[in-house]
Amino acid sequence: METLFFLKKVIGSLLAPVPLVVLLLLVGVYLHFVKKNYRNSGRFFLAAVVLLLVFSVPVIPSSMLRPLETEFPAFNDPPIKVDNIMVLGGWNNEDEKLPGISRISSYSLYRAVEAYRLSRVYPEATVVLSGHKINGFELSHPDYMADFLISLGLDPGRIIIRSGSRDTESEALLVKELALGKNNLLVTSANHMERAVNIFDSAGIEVIPVPVGHLTSRGKSISYHIFTPDADALELSEALVYETLGSIWFAMKGWLSGE
Repeated sequence: METLFFLKKVIGSLLAPVPLVVLLLLVGVYLHFVKKNYRNSGRFFLAAVVLLLVFSVPVIPSSMLRPLETEFPAFNDPPIKVDNIMVLGGWNNEDEKLPGISRISSYSLYRAVEAYRLSRVYPEATVVLSGHKINGFELSHPDYMADFLISLGLDPGRIIIRSGSRDTESEALLVKELALGKNNLLVTSANHMERAVNIFDSAGIEVIPVPVGHLTSRGKSISYHIFTPDADALELSEALVYETLGSIWFAMKGWLSGE
């Protein structure tokens, strides 16, 4: 499984939109200038251009990502008993020249703010933070998130930290003892929610999805901008590729383990 995990990371990095296009271009350059194989080099150049357009024209990745992000409806604070507000980990940096809020990635910030809001809606709930610990970093990601939430006014006594995970599957195992038989809200990015729910379900943990940080939206009218290549569209494409590969990996792991 360690080998498969390593392969997942390598393949995921290579198949991300920009690395994939660059890889195709490099192969094309090699074939053109070194091997003098002009026909095949042209094919690689054409493939790179076509993929770049597919990845960067907003209407394409947006249309493909939106069904994933709207799989679960927005959480509207129903009057229910909530034991745990579980927040999946993301990313932060430790650049001391930046204010604390700027050290948190945008998708982690969405999760943190929603967790704080929910902590006020459900004052009896415990906030469970999970995530990784990067070698060389002073704090783990959930420790950093905890400090940020405390700075907003959240009572430290309501926070439980579970650090040491490397992906969503290990996060589910880290919080399992706290979550079994409880009413759990699961806060994570909208595009990641479907896979996260499946992972927690496979671990025997029932959750109520709270999707945040949606990357897609629809207006009342169509703008020409959705047909114009845009660097922001690459973020949508990257999220789509990442979640697709993650789902394939999860299914493959289950198949290999006989589940």
